[in-house]
Amino acid sequence: MPGASWEGRDGAVERAKIVYDIAVSNLSLQHAEIDNIRSRTSMLLAATAIATSFLGGEVLKVDSAVHNVIVWLALAAFIAASGAILFVLKPRVWHFYLLVDSDEDPKGLIQKYVTGPKERSLARSYIILAKRIDGIRMGHRSGLQVMHRWLRAAMLIMVVEIALWIFCIAGVRWST
Repeated sequence: MPGASWEGRDGAVERAKIVYDIAVSNLSLQHAEIDNIRSRTSMLLAATAIATSFLGGEVLKVDSAVHNVIVWLALAAFIAASGAILFVLKPRVWHFYLLVDSDEDPKGLIQKYVTGPKERSLARSYIILAKRIDGIRMGHRSGLQVMHRWLRAAMLIMVVEIALWIFCIAGVRWST
């Protein structure tokens, strides 16, 4: 039927359910990505602290006026890396659930999509929910991009810090 709604076509519910399942899966993957970023960032914090304590401890055993500037630069890099790491780890509000008109009551969601006065087909309900779930996921994108940038910056700063410590250690060993 050329004028028929897409909802009445064969397999519309199944196709709409596939779209809904993909939206739910994408949101779950995004949630896992946030957990992964926080986990990697926590490990980076530990690695930065360990590198600073061991390498910095080696450098600070020898009193050398030549390396004072480099030591301070390495310590500044440690502070900068720690700041970037803490920025990534700071608590944020992430919503991974549907809200009904800013109302967190699940009964409202059930009434709107299941028992409400507006009659909706199952296929239409799947599509509406899939769009709302995808909207939630898209709303998180900018926050995730910021977290990725700060994590990369922290990694780069840590590499610079370690290079400075190694340069100091090598300079101390060559000078003696």
